[in-house]
Amino acid sequence: MKSKILEVENKTMRIEKESDAMLMENVIMGRTTLRVETETNEIENKAVGLKETTENLQNKTGDWQEGTLSLQAQIKALQSKMADLENMMEKKFEHDCRN
Repeated sequence: MKSKILEVENKTMRIEKESDAMLMENVIMGRTTLRVETETNEIENKAVGLKETTENLQNKTGDWQEGTLSLQAQIKALQSKMADLENMMEKKFEHDCRN
């Protein structure tokens, strides 16, 4: 009978140790899961920030392209005016030379 009691006590201790080990595994898994979720949230937040930054850069690029086109149009207009002025000066010079 005494051996049966010892056998039951040993099994009980083994079960308690296994239970403790499983509990520790669950704690470790829970902490790992929490860490992974936290890192996932951080990565998602960075992705959102990068998307917003990309959109802002695309908007700025569009603005710069519009500004570039506007400047090119202004340069063409100035070049045309300069050509007109050169023609007028040439005609005036020719007119003055004749008189």
